[in-house]
Amino acid sequence: MPRASLVALLALAAACQADAVTIPRLPEAPAPDGAIRMSARIDGRTYVASDPGGFSIQHIQVNKGGIRLGATFEGAAAGGAVNAASHQLTVAGTPDGGPLPERIVFNRYDAFSGSLYWIAPGQAVELWVGLYELPTGRYLLGPWPITVERRSHDDGGDRPAGAV
Repeated sequence: MPRASLVALLALAAACQADAVTIPRLPEAPAPDGAIRMSARIDGRTYVASDPGGFSIQHIQVNKGGIRLGATFEGAAAGGAVNAASHQLTVAGTPDGGPLPERIVFNRYDAFSGSLYWIAPGQAVELWVGLYELPTGRYLLGPWPITVERRSHDDGGDRPAGAV
């Protein structure tokens, strides 16, 4: 591999390194009947999902092709029971865990977070997000659909404020 290509690859890898993700706590109102709620942080904004309806918002817009996605779980049933050893946040292209659309990649950081890459300007991608229980092989929450759309270059989504 030519040295210039190797340097460019190393620079790209360094730029993609994960920073710590801080996810705010859910509102203090308890989940009904001990149900578990998911607080998903997608591209810096928090979206709450719970049974039976899933996410309160079905379509979100982002400004860039690489976004962070993470989740916390609260509710009486989650207290101590939802942990990284036995649970995992899933991000899939179909409700049965099928692959994401071509070229779209979810890079996992840990059991409950990762980054979603390669959403093209103007592209909308339906994601199925859920909490999977590893020992039982079933979903504890979801999966629920949420569409992530990257703003196109034409509407100024990727330009700095004030750019023409």
